Amino acid sequence: RERKLGRRVIIMVGVNMDMQNSTKRLNLKVDPVEEKLSTLLGFIRKLNVLLHLNPRSGQNMDLSDDTNAMATSLQILNDLKTGLVNLENRKEDIKDIFTKTTVTEFLQDSNILCNASISDLRCVLEVKFGPKISTALHRVSGLHLKESERDIFLRRKTGPKLERNPTELDDEEFSFYRATQGSTKVELEENGIGDDGSAFIQEILEINNSITKLYLGENDIGNEGIVEIADGLKKNRSLLKLSLGDNEIGDDGAVSLAEALFVNRTVVQVDLYRNHVGHMGAKAFAQTLKVNQRLRKLLLYENQIGDEGALALAEALKFNKTIEELNLGSNQITRRGSVAIANALRLNSSLVKMDLASNHVEDQGGVAISEALKTNSSLNKLEFSWAQIGTAGAVAIAESLKLNRSLIKLYLYGNQIGGHGAAAIAEGLGMNRKITSVNFGNNGIGNEGAIAIAKLLKVNETVTAVELEENAIENLGAEALAEAFSVNTVVTTVNLGNNQITHEGALKISKALKSNTVITEVNLQGNQLGD
Repeated sequence: RERKLGRRVIIMVGVNMDMQNSTKRLNLKVDPVEEKLSTLLGFIRKLNVLLHLNPRSGQNMDLSDDTNAMATSLQILNDLKTGLVNLENRKEDIKDIFTKTTVTEFLQDSNILCNASISDLRCVLEVKFGPKISTALHRVSGLHLKESERDIFLRRKTGPKLERNPTELDDEEFSFYRATQGSTKVELEENGIGDDGSAFIQEILEINNSITKLYLGENDIGNEGIVEIADGLKKNRSLLKLSLGDNEIGDDGAVSLAEALFVNRTVVQVDLYRNHVGHMGAKAFAQTLKVNQRLRKLLLYENQIGDEGALALAEALKFNKTIEELNLGSNQITRRGSVAIANALRLNSSLVKMDLASNHVEDQGGVAISEALKTNSSLNKLEFSWAQIGTAGAVAIAESLKLNRSLIKLYLYGNQIGGHGAAAIAEGLGMNRKITSVNFGNNGIGNEGAIAIAKLLKVNETVTAVELEENAIENLGAEALAEAFSVNTVVTTVNLGNNQITHEGALKISKALKSNTVITEVNLQGNQLGD
């Protein structure tokens, strides 16, 4: 609803703004001139529930020009009965807001502030309120430090041991410490923590009883640093998700982390993508999976576990009953490791998502996993992109689709299944009533594959996404697909980018879309459509 106040317009977005008890969100998108804001503030004062206040900055709101209005607004919020869940401010707002004593007092005294999302810790540190302001912001959700602030991690390496009520920290250290206390989500990506700064992370894990998500990606953390973090993890009883992607962690660090998960019983997701974990680290995680019944997701893509690591993890899958997602993409796994994983899939009943993309699965591995799919009843997403699967592997997959009743998404991008392989899979899909998406992209299926898929789409009632980019499809294939689109009632997205379709084929598709009311997205970029 828009209410004009002079030449200003205040936009109030909520659930039935006439119902004062149901207002969920309030966006201020104007300069809050104090004398014109009184009507709005009077409305806010009557609210019983306000879940989100977002003061917009930049051209929409200049806090420095009207600080009294913002302070008044926050004082009113302090009178609310329940539910200020999220006070969001862009970093250019923060310094202006937090240098106002009245606002600081509001933050300190409020017992309903659940999540203050601060985009830049420096804005907090610069206000010079020290412990006072950091105490008010003790539930901050994101801390993104600039270069000048990162030495707080290094100072902690030799500084006094953190306690629950530390007395020997300087203002910046105390601000950081208090900002993480009580947090449920702490984001510290790209902060240059390194091995030397990991001691601070260890201490946070040991004393924080609320943290559930910790993001430490791109921090140059190596084996030495992860040992300290692992020690903290052994004592922590709240963390659910630990993200350590794109660091310098090798086998020794992975072993330490895996051993910590023998003790820890809360973590459900570990993300170690793009590190240097080899087969020894994978073997350590395999041992953990045999006894840990809490872990749900283990993401190891872009490491170097090889077949030895794959064999160890495959053996663990036979015993583990809780793991739901295992990502082993780009790990130098060959058909040997793939066959071992296939054997495990025959016994495992918990795995929902499996990723073997960018490995050397080849036809032999594809055939083995396809055989496992005939009896597996839990897997619903299988990632086989860039797995060097050819026609023989595609034919085996097609046969498994006739029997499998759990798979929903199948990714085959970047293989060499060809037209014959695509036709076989299309035939298999004709007997499958579960799959919603198969990515055939970059497989050289040509017109033969496109025509077979078009035939399927005329009768299939489950596939909603058609991914056929980079397949040398010409007008003949495009025309067959257009005919299918004219009768299909379930497909919503079509990707035919980077094929060899000219304006004639595109025109056929365009005409088909006139009678199709379901398709919402068609990609024809990179074809030969001319002007």
